[in-house]
Amino acid sequence: MADDWDERFAWAWDLISEDPARRDAAHLRLDGLRTVRAAAVTRQEHEEASRRLLPDGLWTGTWPGLARVPREVRYRLLYLHWELRFPHEWAWHAKSWGTKTSLLRTFHQRAPRLARDGRRGG
Repeated sequence: MADDWDERFAWAWDLISEDPARRDAAHLRLDGLRTVRAAAVTRQEHEEASRRLLPDGLWTGTWPGLARVPREVRYRLLYLHWELRFPHEWAWHAKSWGTKTSLLRTFHQRAPRLARDGRRGG
């Protein structure tokens, strides 16, 4: 389950596309996923819908397994890159200062380990 990042978030790369139509489609998908979560009746439905959302789904998985699941790093960096490239769109669709702060703090704390594990091939 924690290794399904590409299945859950492959669409999210369009959030940083140079093509405005692709970004718009990704925004619509994100909004649709929020609608699905809002309509969830059970806790399980809510959790499953949250796993596919940005930034909520970024916290699925565990940091100790980060080196074994490099996709976690890619998608967490994608979230930060989205803000950098398209700050107004990021603010409108997924602004979360708490998530941003936590991501940056965690990357800072884990950077030596990520670099070391990355050189070993994870």
